[in-house]
Amino acid sequence: MEGVTGLNPLAPLAPTTESPAASATPPPSPPPPMRQVAQMAVALAFSPATGSFRLALEPVELGRVEITVRREGETHRVLVMAERPETLALLQRDRQELDRALTQSGLVVEEGGIGFSLASGQGTGGGEWGGQGWERQGWGGGGGGRAAPAEPAPPEPRRAARGLLDLNI
Repeated sequence: MEGVTGLNPLAPLAPTTESPAASATPPPSPPPPMRQVAQMAVALAFSPATGSFRLALEPVELGRVEITVRREGETHRVLVMAERPETLALLQRDRQELDRALTQSGLVVEEGGIGFSLASGQGTGGGEWGGQGWERQGWGGGGGGRAAPAEPAPPEPRRAARGLLDLNI
């Protein structure tokens, strides 16, 4: 190091004006709640079996929602049950986004085919999920005037993954 002038390897580094926290980029914000719901509803509608999925929304303060999609011939019905009343109000306000996402995906949802409900636990965390929302929406028993099956359908066999996201519902 004799040929290099002005560099002292033992000299302290000069302080920088930028702190490490300031130079780090903030984490990306989560998508709006209805976009999170719409993405899952579209995925459920295209799944081979009709089903439901419980989704923890981001940020966590929004709680969980259960999204259920029922196929009735060529049309679909979607029910979104929210754990918290505030989240339910927010999702109801943005129902147009869900309708738009379903339509853009090529799915047919008739007028009144999207319903919203509050889980019966009223946000306490011990709420009942499942079929109660269908009855509250007047869609009980499978909807469309058809009788509900007496026994649940047997589970479908597992399928090989076709993409990066493999959801078995």
